[in-house]
Amino acid sequence: MPRDPRAIANHVLDTADRLDVALTNMALNKVIYFSHGWYLALHREPLINGQFEAWDHGPVLPVLYHAFKKHKDQPIVSRATQIDLNTGKDIISKCTLEDQEASHLEKMIPFYASKSAPLLSYMSHEPGAPWDVTRATTNHVGMVIRDKVIERSE
Repeated sequence: MPRDPRAIANHVLDTADRLDVALTNMALNKVIYFSHGWYLALHREPLINGQFEAWDHGPVLPVLYHAFKKHKDQPIVSRATQIDLNTGKDIISKCTLEDQEASHLEKMIPFYASKSAPLLSYMSHEPGAPWDVTRATTNHVGMVIRDKVIERSE
């Protein structure tokens, strides 16, 4: 079942904290992008519900960019929130991961989070990869990188 990207982001950030790795907004988006891509390729279903866009520095989930843009290019020290529909208050986004999702992220996070944001951006720009294909075939703001394109490449 696809997860809210904010909840996955918080899981990634919590795990990175335990690994003593600081993530910027750019790095977080790329860690989730690669994790989502591998999940699509391995399990034929999305990890997150949302669509990545092909921004200048690589794939970005706009909801995550906006949740953490206050940190600019500095390590993220907050967590993504959402409105609790029962109370109308902001709460930290959480989800309970299935075993398959948790196991997948346990492999992805240490591998990708250990890399710098510029390296992750560079990796996402590989010729023929989804970001590159989307940028080459679409020419407008909000260029969505389709899951079917991501799934075929990972």
